[in-house]
Amino acid sequence: MLNGDAGNDTLIGGKDNDLVLGGEGDDLLFGDLGDDSLFGGIGSDRFVLGAGGGTDTVINFEIGQDKFVLTGGLNFQQLLLSQTAGGTLLQVAATGEVLAKVVGVNGAIGVGDFGF
Repeated sequence: MLNGDAGNDTLIGGKDNDLVLGGEGDDLLFGDLGDDSLFGGIGSDRFVLGAGGGTDTVINFEIGQDKFVLTGGLNFQQLLLSQTAGGTLLQVAATGEVLAKVVGVNGAIGVGDFGF
């Protein structure tokens, strides 16, 4: 488990299935490899997602405040967003790979929720 507590932190999960807690502050959260759980906490957080890194579970994503950052040349137009009972899946449209399960957010994620 990685815990950022207060302050603006950069947290990188590594190769295993990690629990990454941003805490207070504007945090940058990388799940890296593995199926990770990313919890932003209070602040404007950025969740970094990329192909080949596993399926991350994003908890506490706030529309209009937090952002997703795509790596490896991916962009919003290459994604497929689909609603589930518990939230939204972010997938690479061409391959079907699930990048993230966004818990508690249904249908409201758009291009404005992605940035650097």
